[in-house]
Amino acid sequence: MKHFKRAAAMLLAVVLSLCLAVTAFAEGTAEAKGSLTVTGPGLTGKTVTAVRMFTANANTNAETSKDNDFDSYTLEDAWLEFFKLDPRYTAVKNAGNITSVSPSDQEVKDAVVAYVESLRASEKDLAKLADDAQTYYRNNASTFTTTMKKESEPATDVAGTPTATIANLQSGYYLVFPEMGSTGNPLPSGGEKRGTDAMLVNVPKNGGNTAAAIKSTYPTVEKKVKNSTDGEFKPNGTAQVGEKVTFELTAEVPDMSDYTRYTFKFVDTMTKGLDFAGTDSVTVKIDDKVISKDASAYTATYTAESKTLTIGFDDLKTVNKEGSTPVATGDKIVVTYEAYINKDASHTDPATNKVHLEYSNNPDGSGKGESTPSESKVYTYEIKIDKFYKDNETNKPLAGATFTLTTSETDSTNGIDLINDDAAEGTTGLVYHVKGHDETGTSTKVVTTDATGKITIKGLKEGTYYLHETAAPTGFNKLTHPIKIEITADTSDLSQFTYKVNGIDNTKNDTTIKVENVKGVMLPETGSIGTIGLTALGVAVVLLGVFAPRKKKKENR
Repeated sequence: MKHFKRAAAMLLAVVLSLCLAVTAFAEGTAEAKGSLTVTGPGLTGKTVTAVRMFTANANTNAETSKDNDFDSYTLEDAWLEFFKLDPRYTAVKNAGNITSVSPSDQEVKDAVVAYVESLRASEKDLAKLADDAQTYYRNNASTFTTTMKKESEPATDVAGTPTATIANLQSGYYLVFPEMGSTGNPLPSGGEKRGTDAMLVNVPKNGGNTAAAIKSTYPTVEKKVKNSTDGEFKPNGTAQVGEKVTFELTAEVPDMSDYTRYTFKFVDTMTKGLDFAGTDSVTVKIDDKVISKDASAYTATYTAESKTLTIGFDDLKTVNKEGSTPVATGDKIVVTYEAYINKDASHTDPATNKVHLEYSNNPDGSGKGESTPSESKVYTYEIKIDKFYKDNETNKPLAGATFTLTTSETDSTNGIDLINDDAAEGTTGLVYHVKGHDETGTSTKVVTTDATGKITIKGLKEGTYYLHETAAPTGFNKLTHPIKIEITADTSDLSQFTYKVNGIDNTKNDTTIKVENVKGVMLPETGSIGTIGLTALGVAVVLLGVFAPRKKKKENR
């Protein structure tokens, strides 16, 4: 009995080992899932959906099998009704040689495979099948199992190409389509257009990837601002508080041929650093022709609470460029409007506004698509004055020095209007900002240092300025020349900037201008010093005359 039990135990162990080996083999030989990569203009921010229409059975013939080879296809049950209800059902039955009035589901499935295979030579018919299948899916999405469908994350730019990737797809034949709303979708070979950019693609076995390119486009918008320093429209710019700047929104008239009515709106949202100049500043051009502002063409509305400007075409198909000439696909739509820079704009928190398009996205009904937003930023800069004197080689703050900041080297009286910020958080000393276009507070052209010796002036644009000391505290010498300050923004990133003080570079992004005052020279009292003392004084005066200009220049730095 003992030997029997031992033998039984050994037999059980062998059986379990074989079972584990079979399991491990099965897992090791499981087909790796494939992936799908979709690219296309204007796809950024859009999701792509893949719905399996046919499962695929891998070719097991070692002699003929290839990595992407399938032996047969099987139609998913969820697509049976689509083919049965579709007008092409007669063609399906013909492809499968079905003569029965009530064929079985399996007969229909086999016939569908034969029918789709027959469309290989007709790109137009295959595209029409994809279009109709997409419509059916959208109307019956709840009948499709989650294992049959996957969505991508919103497409992102990969090396400048809008790209969406769907991973972990079982091999098979898929209906693939992005979000609705794209236009201008010609067939890959040219000629007639299809009403959607749905595609039918194979996802290979063994972890392969399918690359598919959408031929249609989504409406896009580009935003720029006219730079106040050079007058050119650029993605970002610099301006001074109180200045009025012009923004430009550019889009193209999409292909609206599949639509009976096409809404098209620019939706622009401004941040706290901007004050809209009013709808009278809005101008719309199409194909470089000004469009009259009336409800039949477009409307311009502004919502103050959300700081949102909307320029909307209720039906772009009815708009004429000039006379009775209708707009055409590809015509440029250019919107310009004006806004003021206010005190809330800075180099760390620029005056930003962001625009996106809202447009019709379903030729068969209502619906709204949105473009990827485009934004522009307007930067302002600041300078910091640090007024001091030396006491035994120690810098001490100096109160009572007065300054004006101008754009003139010779005129110290016509200073920039400034308004005091009484409660400037996290800043030492006095803080001023350039007066805004509609600010009613008391302004000043002259600023005076307090006990800290520090003054901050905010809201300046890129450019050249002159800091004039108009009066020095009692007992100190006033600067004889203004301090030249040059603010230069980095061309690639306007939040970065360089200051030159009297031609010498400050550390990058260092806005502090150190200004030293020296005490005046006191003449001696009668009899207080002798001949030697007077002689020494004479020498000192000569030396002072020789070195004073150099000393002053250094001090001004």
